[in-house]
Amino acid sequence: MIPALCFSLALTLAAELAFALVWGVRGRALALCALVNCMTNPVVVFVHGLFPSPVLTAVLELCALWVEGACYRFFAPDIPRPWLFSLLCNAFSFLLGLLVSQIVYF
Repeated sequence: MIPALCFSLALTLAAELAFALVWGVRGRALALCALVNCMTNPVVVFVHGLFPSPVLTAVLELCALWVEGACYRFFAPDIPRPWLFSLLCNAFSFLLGLLVSQIVYF
């Protein structure tokens, strides 16, 4: 499970930081983006690995979206539309993860 956790986190960081750069996020806000993903991604992937339920995965993703959006809203006021940013970042990395998981198996 450790390789899957590491791979998922690396893919998520690459995807969401790239998305953040396109969104115009820079400096401390970009570091916050990396930090919140290091906080939420391992939890979501670990729990999903233990209990691979689509409903639970959806709930976990929504919780991650909420935590990340709240962090952006309160700690990075220079990120425009933080809740939309969180939603789009998470959707982008989730869909990329689904695509990659069809190619790479752990």
